[in-house]
Amino acid sequence: MTLVLAIVGFSVSEALEGVLALFLILTVGLLHGSNDLMVIQRLASYEQVSGITRRKTLLIYIGLIVAVLLLFYAQRQFALLFFVLISSFHFGQQHWHRFTKGANGFRFAFYTSYGLLIFGLLFWTHAEQSALVIEAITSLSFTEQHFMVLSLAAFGLSMLMLFIAQSISFRVFLVELLALVFLFIVFRYTSLLLSFALYFSLWHALPSIKDQIELLYPKSSGSGLTSYAKAALLYWGISVVGFVLILLVVGLDSVDVLELLVYFLAAITFPHVIVMSRIETALES
Repeated sequence: MTLVLAIVGFSVSEALEGVLALFLILTVGLLHGSNDLMVIQRLASYEQVSGITRRKTLLIYIGLIVAVLLLFYAQRQFALLFFVLISSFHFGQQHWHRFTKGANGFRFAFYTSYGLLIFGLLFWTHAEQSALVIEAITSLSFTEQHFMVLSLAAFGLSMLMLFIAQSISFRVFLVELLALVFLFIVFRYTSLLLSFALYFSLWHALPSIKDQIELLYPKSSGSGLTSYAKAALLYWGISVVGFVLILLVVGLDSVDVLELLVYFLAAITFPHVIVMSRIETALES
């Protein structure tokens, strides 16, 4: 699927490639976080937590999003750093939580280093555009060498921690190494926006939806995805409409779209990461 969409993106105009990327982000990408409230309710029942109502949960969830947005408004330069770090941890957690065991501190460091590797590859393969986006948000200048160093350092740290943990077989290690090579090639020949959309939607969101369905519908025999989509429809629709309205106001300039995605995804990612961390614990128990 990744290869097919990458070839499609490579074959069409830049505008259509951007449309494809936004379609992936607004459908699969946003869908995987639209059932967070239901997940919280289910986790509360598993953990025998009483007194948690849907309205109270919604208010807390929205409050966290608003708090992050206010923080970005007050400290604009902090937005990108926050987004990259929290997303790095989230990407690594989703990808490795079934394989990696050990203390929470070790897993946090490993998840974050792996996610930084993904971002490093994204930035390195799109050095010029990445530098423009980063400078637009933070007023800081970066070069291709900076992104290369980030990638190599994150790769080295991730491999070292895997070696220390000794929690995966050589076969899994080889598959993951080949997957990174594949991602590097895909990133190299698609735009920054589509590269991010392909990883975010197909490599991160789809496995996350699978984990959530396993928690929400453990006895489902094929209808879990349909039930999940129906339950997520309202909040997914609100998220999509809100983003599209903001996008129409901001415009469709590529740098503006990428900058907007940073703010929007960072704000909704923070509470989502908290929910997914609790899912990791629940699936292990």
